[in-house]
Amino acid sequence: MLFCSIIVSSDIIAAMSIIKFDEQPHIFSIILGEGLFNDVVVLTLKQTVEVYQTKGEDEDVNFGFKEASDIFIDFIKLCLLSVVVGLVAGFLVTYILKRVRSVSHSAIHEVSLLLIVGFLTYFTSETLGQSGITSLVTCSIIMAQYGWFNLSP
Repeated sequence: MLFCSIIVSSDIIAAMSIIKFDEQPHIFSIILGEGLFNDVVVLTLKQTVEVYQTKGEDEDVNFGFKEASDIFIDFIKLCLLSVVVGLVAGFLVTYILKRVRSVSHSAIHEVSLLLIVGFLTYFTSETLGQSGITSLVTCSIIMAQYGWFNLSP
């Protein structure tokens, strides 16, 4: 299961090397987004299977429908909790950029805040046993969608 969770990832570097961003930006963005989403799913699935693998070493477990459904439920739970961590961090930094004008007084402060929140989102999620990359992607999507309008010119 662990080997399969790693192997299912597709390699988008070959496709991205063929398509030039200047010639076809829409297709390039679609392939990049698909590759990023695929990597997030693979890493989350790998992390879920690793947890199941450590459970299986402690006791004699036969793989059946119950174990497969446990892996699926743990995978969904890991994804959702990781997204929640990213949403909280993304909306928090957006709120700080909107309300705390001392932060948005300088572009250096704003960039520093965005980088720090990105690192903290990743490390908080990993510390809580969730997927850091999923939280980071969610946080960056929220910051790009809502935080962009709160940045200084």
